[in-house]
Amino acid sequence: MVTSEYFSGTGYYTFKVKCSRLEENNPPQFEFLIDNRIIGTAYFSDESFPSKFSVFVAQGKHRLEVRDTFESTLSADYDVEISLTDRMIEEPVFSFITLTDTHILQKIPHPPRGGEMHMGKGIILLYDHDVSGCPHLINWINHLLFEKTPELMGEVTGKINQLKPDFVIHTGDVGGEKKEYLEAAKYFLGKLNCPCYIARGNHDNFNEVFNVFDGICSDKTYYSFNHKGYHFVILDSSYLFSEDRVLPWIGEEFDGKKVKGLVVPEKELKWLEDDVKKHEEMGTFVFTHSALAVSGRGPYPDYSQPLYNHEEVFQILDQYKNLKAVFAGHSHINDLAIRKNVYHFQTSSLIEYPMCYRQVVIFPSHIEVWTHQMNREFLLESFLRTPDNIFGKAPNGWVIGRNDNLYAEIS
Repeated sequence: MVTSEYFSGTGYYTFKVKCSRLEENNPPQFEFLIDNRIIGTAYFSDESFPSKFSVFVAQGKHRLEVRDTFESTLSADYDVEISLTDRMIEEPVFSFITLTDTHILQKIPHPPRGGEMHMGKGIILLYDHDVSGCPHLINWINHLLFEKTPELMGEVTGKINQLKPDFVIHTGDVGGEKKEYLEAAKYFLGKLNCPCYIARGNHDNFNEVFNVFDGICSDKTYYSFNHKGYHFVILDSSYLFSEDRVLPWIGEEFDGKKVKGLVVPEKELKWLEDDVKKHEEMGTFVFTHSALAVSGRGPYPDYSQPLYNHEEVFQILDQYKNLKAVFAGHSHINDLAIRKNVYHFQTSSLIEYPMCYRQVVIFPSHIEVWTHQMNREFLLESFLRTPDNIFGKAPNGWVIGRNDNLYAEIS
């Protein structure tokens, strides 16, 4: 169910929501969007709990959209109050977009681990029925959406072009293991009207990244650049640590050996330390596939663990005087953690619900981070339901869990 309210104006607006007549054992969960930008998720546990969002709205006619997350939650009564707040309007200095985990054309299913395979409506689902731990979808990517890669990437590149960012940074799992996946990713990302930088993900073939994205990763998969007084660091956090070995890519060397986690290797840590010293006075953003810090509020903690050697990375990054934010992907959820006054964002995958990307707008006095979402047609298809309903809800429902503060301001 979706409801909309239209209003016109320019400035910073406060949106206050109050819910009443709650259904027993079914607390509502609403998403609030302005012109398809997610401003927050509201959870109601009792009638007196209000949710409040204060966000900037530019000149023109706007749509405030309130919708449920594909559950029957909007049967409750709720009121929305829209009011203008007294705050100075500034012109932005520049903006950029960060997105992640597009998994373009990656159609290799994860091997079954004693589960069952279901086939139907173009979707292959592999389930793990061991509910003693964390029941989850083994093959967690919705294969139906791979057939709609042109439409999906066409929408996201079209919407990004309308936002007119200075550049885009993709935080990994661009394509997949094969060269043709990365080539397809390069083709679709080539529709952007601005430069696109790549941080390698654990599914991106280390050797082929150099061949396909030769203009970006020309000599190494980690690098940095400056833009309008700010510094941008792109890390490769997708090296695999197994026993006493660190390798950039899954190969024969890892057969029969347990991978302990993803790491930033020593050579890259040394480069990062040198980079910090050169740019410590600049406002800095860091981009990495695996998160360095997490809030712990995700639905299944196993899917939101930080980088294996994140403490080693922090020993270096903590030397930055002006580190503003860190952006990551990998876990396919939206999350916001704050560590030592630094904002750490995880962004959801574009191939499954909730299908979001971030817009970062730099103002003279502050930085605003907006969360945008794909259209509802893609959302409905990405929110999988099992043929036998073995989990009682969507098998990829674990990606719903996310921090409510999808809109954030960084001082």
